[in-house]
Amino acid sequence: MLVFLAVGPLAAAPIPLLAPAGAPDRYLVIRRLQGTVNYSRKNQPARPAVLGDKLVRPGDQIETGLDSGATLVFDDGIASLRVSESTTVTLSLLDLLPDGGKRSRISVRGGQVALSVRRFNRKSSKLEIDTPAGVAGVRGTIFGVAVDRRDRSTIAARSGVVSASAQGQTLLLPGGLESLVPLGKPPQPPVATPTAARIYRVSYERLADNQVRLSAYTDPGNLVRLFNEPIDTDLQGNFSFVRPLPADRFLPVEITTALGAQRTFNLTVLLP
Repeated sequence: MLVFLAVGPLAAAPIPLLAPAGAPDRYLVIRRLQGTVNYSRKNQPARPAVLGDKLVRPGDQIETGLDSGATLVFDDGIASLRVSESTTVTLSLLDLLPDGGKRSRISVRGGQVALSVRRFNRKSSKLEIDTPAGVAGVRGTIFGVAVDRRDRSTIAARSGVVSASAQGQTLLLPGGLESLVPLGKPPQPPVATPTAARIYRVSYERLADNQVRLSAYTDPGNLVRLFNEPIDTDLQGNFSFVRPLPADRFLPVEITTALGAQRTFNLTVLLP
């Protein structure tokens, strides 16, 4: 549709109108569910998600619990979104443009998602993942985004090219590279994307009252959990925590990469 605006005696150039956000023919539909997944429409109470539920309008949302996940597919099949455990995904924008292009924006607040996006047919089409720290933009690629509890984001490209934007700066990431985006700062220089979830240089220290301190590091940007609770890391991937020594001496440390690779390391505390 074209609308002509006139100011005084002169008519302005035609201005294209976007289709309303959340137009009925645009949606994300849930195709796979595992474990506990809640679904809610904007300003409505959440309920357990079922296959076929759709995110249609801005504010529609799904939230996954522990050991849970979901897969959503865009209406035209151009992209699929795999949502890992303990992740909140909210629909921000679904636009249909006059030239047939499509604009989509998904908000991720905590957790990890992975997307597979076919190359768009229209140059005007765009898909973005919005996080508290920055925005990932793609036109055709496989990539992942992880957001930790400090709202830092890691944007990783498996193939194609992904843009990481924050604080007025944009970094292009070809396949095999990722960037950590701290909250309130521009994207960090790219580094190689880890091919697997790993943990390095584990050390233990026995403390008073049967407490033990574990120190280690993982690849920067990975998510770390212990007994299903998030553990903070620094910008280099270092982390440390103090816990009571379990009777079985096992500490289950779970590592998740930005591309969604996940592994639980059952670390044995070998201290007298």
